[in-house]
Amino acid sequence: MKKAKRKAKARRKRTASSKTSVGSLLKRIAKLFEIPRQAIVIVGPNRRRVQANAKIARLRQMWD
Repeated sequence: MKKAKRKAKARRKRTASSKTSVGSLLKRIAKLFEIPRQAIVIVGPNRRRVQANAKIARLRQMWD
């Protein structure tokens, strides 16, 4: 049986490092999906927007 070929390249390359800031993650997502940065919102468990200078480690800690 032949293996099906992918029609599009994978968009997700890797997980975000714990040292990465939320702001840099927002930039990367905006560039990857070609949408404005203001259209992306990363929220904590309290449903409030997380500050751009917060680290991903802190965000993961909040959700655990």
